[in-house]
Amino acid sequence: MSRLNWTWISPWVLRAHTGLDVSLWRCHLEEFAHHLRDAGRIWCWKQAFVLHKHFDGVQHAGVDRVATMHMCDKGALSTH
Repeated sequence: MSRLNWTWISPWVLRAHTGLDVSLWRCHLEEFAHHLRDAGRIWCWKQAFVLHKHFDGVQHAGVDRVATMHMCDKGALSTH
């Protein structure tokens, strides 16, 4: 959890990297998985910056998915 910048608030509540408190009892599995994927992406971008300094900027918030996927969504680029 510490690598993802998450902390335990109580035995059943986690504070996510965004500052959002996630209840393990009340959170739907899909929502919890979304928060984990988001935190995992940020962690990966931080690691990319450590290895390659030309990724400067992504270590803070990652890549703007909406802006990045805009051209793919319009059919101008392959999703790959």
